Amino acid sequence: MKDESARPEWFYTAPCEQVMVRRGDPLGFRRTADWYADLLAPGLSNRTFDARWLTILLWILHQANSVWQRFFDGESLDTAEAARRFYEWVKPLELLWVARTAIHFDPSGRQLPGIQAIKRWLAAKRNLPQFGLSPDQYRRYRQASVYGAYRVMLREVGSLTRANDGFRPHPKCQQLIDLVDRYVPKIPLPKHLRGRMRDPARYWTGVSHAWDKLRAAKLFPTTRRERPSRLTPEERQVLFPAIFGDSSEDSRRRCHVAQIIGKSRAKNHTQLCVALAGRLDDKGVDVLPHFSRLADAGVDAMDAVWKALSDDPKKRVSQLSKQIEVVEKLQLLSEAARSWKKLGHTGLEGESVVQSLADAACGARTGEKSLLALVQHHEQYGGGLHWFKLTGNNSYLVQIAPQGLTESSRYRFRLYALGRLAVQCGVIRQLPLALGYTPDEEE
Repeated sequence: MKDESARPEWFYTAPCEQVMVRRGDPLGFRRTADWYADLLAPGLSNRTFDARWLTILLWILHQANSVWQRFFDGESLDTAEAARRFYEWVKPLELLWVARTAIHFDPSGRQLPGIQAIKRWLAAKRNLPQFGLSPDQYRRYRQASVYGAYRVMLREVGSLTRANDGFRPHPKCQQLIDLVDRYVPKIPLPKHLRGRMRDPARYWTGVSHAWDKLRAAKLFPTTRRERPSRLTPEERQVLFPAIFGDSSEDSRRRCHVAQIIGKSRAKNHTQLCVALAGRLDDKGVDVLPHFSRLADAGVDAMDAVWKALSDDPKKRVSQLSKQIEVVEKLQLLSEAARSWKKLGHTGLEGESVVQSLADAACGARTGEKSLLALVQHHEQYGGGLHWFKLTGNNSYLVQIAPQGLTESSRYRFRLYALGRLAVQCGVIRQLPLALGYTPDEEE
């Protein structure tokens, strides 16, 4: 049978950090998780969780198109090379918005890729090249950038760009561009920049020097990821119909799912999946809670093993399998696997990989064999950077991913991104507890 885990990956829609930074897809469940994500939150990605950036990006694209018309005689953007050169005019302007935010506000809780480099750039009085990024980081910034995160959305959702090309703002978005223009001063172009400029970073830095004097709180990326705030009325008037209110099937699905999670009192992700399974009748949604439970149990067990190796990156499997935290998580994995096995054939995308973990967890009769089954599944099917490997005839487990990595990625089907956008656009009042909402004490 063909290995269903072997397939192309589109890293534009990957989690917030790249796979090799975040310990992503440890169980090889990405194919099934993406299938659910496309069903529940089509057109989004895990990183499209701040609609304010759509307002800012559309303004940035408008500015970049003006420069493109002036310096390149309106050259077509149909080729990959032209699109690459056009993006070079988007990148520095986006980084300047990151810098502008850092100047006036505590950047924590905001979506600001490149913020550490920007802090160094500002501390050096802007005398560092490429906004404090190394040449390689600056070259690869598109993978981590805000534009990289929202480009899929700009191409697939509503009337955001002309012909859904991801580059030219749609006429319906002119209201958003005008809104930003009210807070960004019209700066006369310096004489030394009036020729055929070929350095985008130098150009935008030269025309944006007066921004530092502005403090228009309404136009900065919104703060507190767990408590997103509503957009301005002008923004909602454009973005609500584009994301949630038009007649397309994807828009109706996003709105319907957002309303379900908005009314849910779920306290964890599995309970939220139960709520969705109870309200949606699409094929495969009925087993969503079982998949979520198995996926979470598997990653929890992986995290427990990772933590057990923190003091010594090489340990005997027999020793690890007796540590209390590992034992408890492996038991929960076995319970989730038995629940999954009772379902029989589900017909889900990537089902063979999910079934493989369930079979292995159910077939293990001891704690040591349970641990071996989990690690061997990870070695065979895990996507991205592998966390650890077995050595010494499967007697030892060695941590091979560096300790400084961030937390593991969970399989969350873009519901967090959808929920935040729904709050900002006024579809729901607040995020449910299951998506990280933390009520104030007075509430």
